[in-house]
Amino acid sequence: MRPGEACSRNEEASADPANGAKFLADLRQAHSEQIEALKALPLYAQATTPNLIQYNTTRFRVRRANLARRALMQRICEYLNSRVSPSERIALQEVMRRDAEMLQDSSKHVAHWKSERFAEEWEDYRVAAQQFRFRILKVLEDQRRTLYPMLERIEGGG
Repeated sequence: MRPGEACSRNEEASADPANGAKFLADLRQAHSEQIEALKALPLYAQATTPNLIQYNTTRFRVRRANLARRALMQRICEYLNSRVSPSERIALQEVMRRDAEMLQDSSKHVAHWKSERFAEEWEDYRVAAQQFRFRILKVLEDQRRTLYPMLERIEGGG
């Protein structure tokens, strides 16, 4: 989804009313998995010298968790689109816009910090990785604060 783009409609995603509870559980799990993957970044960045294997492993775990969460977010967006109020729809679109921005920022970060570069500029990489981690955590918290109440309300039939 592009920044500012409305959620697309997928009748299959919106057909089952039990999806709200499942989506809420899945989103909690996806957030937990992404946060767990991100926990490795500060531990890794504390090292005095870079370790290419650990770097690539950590990057892979973060990327895999992020891709899984983003795919889930798209399905949740499709599900919620017809179930929320106009003001909630705006909040939903804003969450998705920030998520799309995070994807763009992530691509730039990965492109900038190629394996050979991070080793040459280890101290700068450590700072950049920490800053990026904080931005990701903020986006995840925004998603939690916005989407969990919507899904809980729908799950409860309200």
